[in-house]
Amino acid sequence: MKNIVFVFLILVFQLLTGCTDRNRAGNLEDENNTHRPVLNSGVNQKEGQISAEVVPDWLYESFLEKFDNLELAERLELIKRDDIRFSQVKMRDSDKPQIAAYLTLSHLEGYFVLFEFSDGKYREVYSQHQPVYGLQVYGGWPSQMLAFISGQGGTGYQENYFHLIAYTKDGYQELWSGLAEKEEFGQLPHYRTIGGLNVTGVNEDQLLIYSQIKHQYNQEEKDIQTPDKEEKIVELYRYDPQSETFSLILK
Repeated sequence: MKNIVFVFLILVFQLLTGCTDRNRAGNLEDENNTHRPVLNSGVNQKEGQISAEVVPDWLYESFLEKFDNLELAERLELIKRDDIRFSQVKMRDSDKPQIAAYLTLSHLEGYFVLFEFSDGKYREVYSQHQPVYGLQVYGGWPSQMLAFISGQGGTGYQENYFHLIAYTKDGYQELWSGLAEKEEFGQLPHYRTIGGLNVTGVNEDQLLIYSQIKHQYNQEEKDIQTPDKEEKIVELYRYDPQSETFSLILK
């Protein structure tokens, strides 16, 4: 337990001070090669990501099919190959890697889809119908986990969540979810909450560290780096291979 607490304290320091590229706020907009002011939460790496220039036909067509309420010409105009981001992952022992892919068209529309090779082709095994703002892969082959950020928003409001996915005895499941970012800039005071996520270790020693910083702004046009009030929380979870869940052990 002492070793767990020691590791926990080190990772908490990194999450709250932004010492690691993996969890530092402010880089997530690079994941989608666009500049979105709300995409600052702590899933920001492009591990395994393949260039949009080589998006295979089957993957492009699968996203076209998601919008079959539109005429084909409209879908072709709306969805471009270079809008699709995808990574190879190995979440279970199989001949071919799984493909984690996402498409974000606006702050209201998008998809995350996980594909697995079966019976000679890639087939969808998990999906989330929301705009996606980042993807991170944790662990080594063949038991990787992946986290993505998705959410929706409107004028003066945005709320995004982490979704941690793994392969379980019941298939591909969401093991944990938590707030990644929330912005409320309608009426004073304004609020901005940023979450950070990291997963480390293997099997029964696998730990999930979640941090959250909430900023309050009492004035219009307030410098985002100088909030009037700041609150921080950190939570530590341990993975139980038997129940295939993360349980809170320290807060």
